[in-house]
Amino acid sequence: MRRAAVIALVLAGCGSDPTCFLDDTIVERAGNQELDDCGKADATATMDTLQAIHDCAVADVAAETPFRTELDIHQPNDEIAYVYLGITEGGEWRGFHFAYSATPGTTERGITTYQCNAITDKQPCDLTELRASLCLGCDGAAGVATCIAQ
Repeated sequence: MRRAAVIALVLAGCGSDPTCFLDDTIVERAGNQELDDCGKADATATMDTLQAIHDCAVADVAAETPFRTELDIHQPNDEIAYVYLGITEGGEWRGFHFAYSATPGTTERGITTYQCNAITDKQPCDLTELRASLCLGCDGAAGVATCIAQ
């Protein structure tokens, strides 16, 4: 089931003293827009769960509906998350991809924000691709911000 999430502008994720927390960075980018919460899942989630998140994002991209998705990938030495965000900026719908990485047990973390010419539906979409990217792509990715905290 899809839910709407209201994100209020309360924190600046990468200001002069960067926190580089993913939620802070997304709030900084999205402001107080209401976002369709397409879901958050670990890469080991079932195919049905990952496919539902993918399908929600693809539908929202087609309708230019503001949305958010998140895929968490846990590795022995890294915590990685990929977020896709569709929002309206200056009256235009825009897509973004956030790549987050952190080292467990430390304060080291970083986020790179990419603006996409288009958020795309990668095909074929099998379980391996769902677990790696939710079968979403960021065509024409241009880095627009980087945040590093140690």
